[in-house]
Amino acid sequence: MNKKIKTDIWYIVICLAVVLASFAMTLKQMGEMYADFAVHARFAGAGRVDPQYIKFNFYPLWHLGVQLWANKLHVSLNYAAAVVSAGFAFLTVSVTYCLVKSALKNQCSNWGIAALTLGLSFVAAIRIPFMDARNFIDYIGPTIWHNPTNLAVKPFAIAAVFLFFWLYERYGTDGFHDSKKGELRWMMCLSVILLISCFTKPSFIQGFLPAVMLFLLIELIVTKGKCFVFCLKSALIFTPAALYMLYQFFSVFSPEQERNMQIDVMEILSRWSPHPWFSIVVAIAFPLFVIIVLRKYIFKDKLLWLSIVFYLTALLEAMLLIEVNEPNSGNFCWAWQLAMGVLFIVTAIRFFQKYSWRACGSDRKMKCIFWTGSILLVCHTLSGVYYYGRLLFTSAWYM
Repeated sequence: MNKKIKTDIWYIVICLAVVLASFAMTLKQMGEMYADFAVHARFAGAGRVDPQYIKFNFYPLWHLGVQLWANKLHVSLNYAAAVVSAGFAFLTVSVTYCLVKSALKNQCSNWGIAALTLGLSFVAAIRIPFMDARNFIDYIGPTIWHNPTNLAVKPFAIAAVFLFFWLYERYGTDGFHDSKKGELRWMMCLSVILLISCFTKPSFIQGFLPAVMLFLLIELIVTKGKCFVFCLKSALIFTPAALYMLYQFFSVFSPEQERNMQIDVMEILSRWSPHPWFSIVVAIAFPLFVIIVLRKYIFKDKLLWLSIVFYLTALLEAMLLIEVNEPNSGNFCWAWQLAMGVLFIVTAIRFFQKYSWRACGSDRKMKCIFWTGSILLVCHTLSGVYYYGRLLFTSAWYM
C-alpha cells in the first residue's frame, strides 16, 4: 500500500512540474505577436476563419480546445491556450511515465523512473557553445516548446508507436487465430489514435505511415511471408488516417491556397544550422550511443528497430522536402522531431533495461557503459532545461 502511494506521489510531482512548465511557457509565448502559440490562438479566437491560416482548419483539435475555453467558458485567450497546452503536456508525461514504469519497474526505483520520465520531458540537442553561436538550434531536437500543435500531437504519437509494436509483437506472425475479438478491439483503438493525431497535426502520420510500410516490408522478407496477414490488417488500421491525411494534403497544397512544395536537399536544415550534420548528431547523441552499444540486438529488438526506421524515414523527409511559401517554418520537419522524441524514450528504456545500476554489479565494462550513457542523457536534459529557460526568460522565441 505504501509503495503504491509513493509511486503515485512521484507521478503527481513530475506531472505538476511538466504541466506548470507548459502553462508558463504558453503564457510567455502568447506575449510574442509572431510566435506560433499567438498565431494559432488568434486563429482559434477568430472562429477559425482567418484566410491567411485557413490550413489550421484541417487539423483543428488544439484550436477547438482553445475556442471552447475562450468562448464557451469565458476564459481569456492567453489562459485558454495555456490550459489546453498544459492538458496535452499532461497526456504526454502520463503516457511516457506509464511506458517507462511498465518497462523498468524491475530495474529502477520509483524515484528513478520519475526522474527519467522528467528528463525525457525536457531533452534537447546537447549544447556545445564554443562551436558556433547558432550551433545549438532548438528546432533540431526532440522537445519543442514553441509550437502548440506539435505539443498536442506528441502523446498520440508516442502511444501509437508503442501500441503498433505491441500489436505486431503479439499478433505479427500468428495469421488468423482465435482471439479475434481482443485483437480487433486494439486494432480499432490504434486506428482511432492515428486518426486523432491527424486532426491534431498531420506531421506524425506523414512520417510514421511510410516508416511502418518500410518496417513491414522488411519483416515480410525476414519472416518469409509469415506477417502477411498482419500487413493486411495494418493496411486497414491506417486507412482512415491515411485518407484524411491525403485530404489534408490536397486541401492545403491546392491552387486556391497557393502553396507549393518541392525537393531541395538539406535546404531547411542548412537554414537552421551552419553545421547541419553536426547538429543532427548532437541532437541524438544518447540514442546513437545506445544504438552502437546494442548494435547486436537491433534487428531482433522490433521496438528499437521500428523507432530507428521511423527516425530515418522522418529525417529523410526533413532533408528533402521544403514548403516554398514558408521555407523557414520547416513544416516537413515536425515528423522528424516527433520521431526523435520516440527514439529517446525507446533507447532510454532499452538502455536501462540492460545497463541499470542493479544489473551492472561489479562489472567494470557495464559500469563504464552505464555512466557514459547516463552522462549523455543528463547533458541532453540540462541542454533542454537551458533551452526552456532561454525561451521563458528572453524574447527569443525563434532561432
